[in-house]
Amino acid sequence: MAFQDEVVFDNEVVGYCDGKYIIKGECGELYYLEGEPNLIDIGEVVSPDELTPIRKLPKYEELHIRQYFE
Repeated sequence: MAFQDEVVFDNEVVGYCDGKYIIKGECGELYYLEGEPNLIDIGEVVSPDELTPIRKLPKYEELHIRQYFE
């Protein structure tokens, strides 16, 4: 049986803001994951399949997040 190589990226939770976990990718890009507070710990690594780039948020919300997490 052959195994596929799985690429794992470091997508670390760096904070929580307005109902969203903020995740920083290994190249510094920012993502979010909606959820209730205290479900995921700061510093935890999450799967890239669950993430949405913050650029998909309304501009004012994206800028607010960038202000605090870049």
